[in-house]
Amino acid sequence: MIRFQVRAAVYVLFEKKGKILMFRRKNTDWFDGYFNVPCGHIDGGESMPYAAAREAREEVGVTVSPKDLKLIQTAHRYNGKYEYLETYFLAKKWKGEPRLNEEELSEELSWFEMESLPENTIPYIREAILSYLSGHNYCEYNFKDGKPVEIGYTAPN
Repeated sequence: MIRFQVRAAVYVLFEKKGKILMFRRKNTDWFDGYFNVPCGHIDGGESMPYAAAREAREEVGVTVSPKDLKLIQTAHRYNGKYEYLETYFLAKKWKGEPRLNEEELSEELSWFEMESLPENTIPYIREAILSYLSGHNYCEYNFKDGKPVEIGYTAPN
């Protein structure tokens, strides 16, 4: 019997003066034109805070210590094909000035009020941030009554 497998991803909310850093995706075939935070899959043999720090360096060119990342949200998400276990970290301290390190995949790096995210924020990221702002540390996306919702879902491009 093959065991169930879940994909794992990390997200980093860089916060400065009540605003978070976001960029718009492009040329990825997954939510192109939508705003995102630095994120990515966890590599094998890598802890979640280290993966988050690596993704921050790769995507926005800043150095953040895994010890300076605060776990603020855990999310269980279904995308119509796979289930994801996702962890959201808050970073208030880092070295370097954020910049677009992957310009072929992203554009328009900006700071946004957490309470007033762009209309075209990736929906499951919006949900996780709103859950955090509501004082919760866990959220689900595309689940109903504890089961994945068959959504026939395709990300907009």
